[in-house]
Amino acid sequence: MVRAARAADSWMGAPLGNLALELGSQDPVMRQKLHAMFTAWACGIERGWREAMASGALPTLDPGTTAQTVVAYFEGVMMWAKTQNTPELITRLAHGAVALVEAAAGAAL
Repeated sequence: MVRAARAADSWMGAPLGNLALELGSQDPVMRQKLHAMFTAWACGIERGWREAMASGALPTLDPGTTAQTVVAYFEGVMMWAKTQNTPELITRLAHGAVALVEAAAGAAL
């Protein structure tokens, strides 16, 4: 995503977030579809974390809530990056997602 934006010399921001902000409260069908897309994104992350916890590579945490938190964090970062027309903010703030996961793991202990 960041590489593609650098190559295009522009940044779309958060496509799902943009649609959700513009259409989510106006169109129930679009809201449902956007909800399904956000849910699928978070579920993919959750599955990976469940596998990592099962293998011992990740401490125990609430994988569903933590995945939703990370998706929400990155949507916000992508929207903010759009205001600067650069994906560099994503690279600079990626550590925040790691901190969220670490905090979730620490809270579960």
